[in-house]
Amino acid sequence: MAEAQPISTTLVPYAPESIRSFAPETWEISRDRLVWAMIRVFGQMRTNTRARLFIKLNSWNTLALHIVRALWPNVKWIFLYRDPIEILVSNLRSKPSWLEQRTSSRRASAFFGFTPKDVEAMSVEEFGARVVAKYYSNAAAMADEHGLLMDYRQLNANGLRQILMFFGVSRDELE
Repeated sequence: MAEAQPISTTLVPYAPESIRSFAPETWEISRDRLVWAMIRVFGQMRTNTRARLFIKLNSWNTLALHIVRALWPNVKWIFLYRDPIEILVSNLRSKPSWLEQRTSSRRASAFFGFTPKDVEAMSVEEFGARVVAKYYSNAAAMADEHGLLMDYRQLNANGLRQILMFFGVSRDELE
């Protein structure tokens, strides 16, 4: 499953203008239940009940990795990264939704932890660089035996074998 919008949206931090259906005090419990339920629903869409379920999250969901880990503490995960300058240049050319959050200092503050005043003072380039830095530092902080940090340049045959071994996929399953 790749970047399922319902999951990605539910993992976004609470911001009153974005999440009006839930009170702030009930949001975390509701969010956890929603994420858990969506994963179960998407998981049941598999034709083989023994098949594995792989979920690719959006880049900004990296900041919600603690939620996924709390719900599924033993789940294995990969943070695929590339040169942050390449990411920033690419994102300045074609702005992703997370970069557009800069236009609302309150929302950007809720999503990324900056103060509204700091957001307003940042150029789009600085904002993008600081957000990418948050993604990287959050993934690094969460890394343990269940996490694999991999450079995008390693996505070759050997890197793919490493990923499959990390997930415990056997040669028989590959065939």
